Amino acid sequence: MTTIEDGFLAAEAAIILVIMLWSGWNHEAAGGLKVMPAAAAFILFAFLGQFQTHGQLLKWNGSAIGLLLLAAWIWRKLVPPSDRVYTLGCAFLLGFLQIWLGTLYGGSPQLVIIREGWDAAIISGALASLLTLRVTSQVVVLAGSAALVSLYPVWAAPALTSTVIGGAAWWDKLALAAFSCRLASLAVQALAASLGRVMSHQGNHPEGEA
Repeated sequence: MTTIEDGFLAAEAAIILVIMLWSGWNHEAAGGLKVMPAAAAFILFAFLGQFQTHGQLLKWNGSAIGLLLLAAWIWRKLVPPSDRVYTLGCAFLLGFLQIWLGTLYGGSPQLVIIREGWDAAIISGALASLLTLRVTSQVVVLAGSAALVSLYPVWAAPALTSTVIGGAAWWDKLALAAFSCRLASLAVQALAASLGRVMSHQGNHPEGEA
């Protein structure tokens, strides 16, 4: 059985997102993202992906550089000053968690449910939604943690590997993490709204009231 090609998942997710936004369906799931910025970002990252730095131990894909620059701009301009340190801390926490999960799955392949690397991305995306529900902060957390995970092999075994940051498989994992994060965010918000209605109803009708 043939496996899915690296990069196909990320491209498909981006195209589906643009189609969803174009049709006006469920803008909330995209965190208020509009169709034109989404399409422009998709085209820009696809174009930047053609460029790559050629280092001895570390190679950067242009699309990854663009994403990290975008995340840095969002962190500086759109994340409230009181939340900036917390957001960076969440990115480091999630990155180290992914590194640990990668080590766990690497040592115990029988734990892999979907595909190597994908399980950790889905779990980390869901956890990111518990750390912050703001879309802007989630972008910073997911992008920062993905970069940290990519840099870890260079620090752990610099003589054994040449790491490419921003490759097709890298984007697949990031797309899965983003999808999991937004889906979990909607679930958390729906649960909070339901609990709020229940508490409000109980407050309006105290126990024992006729």
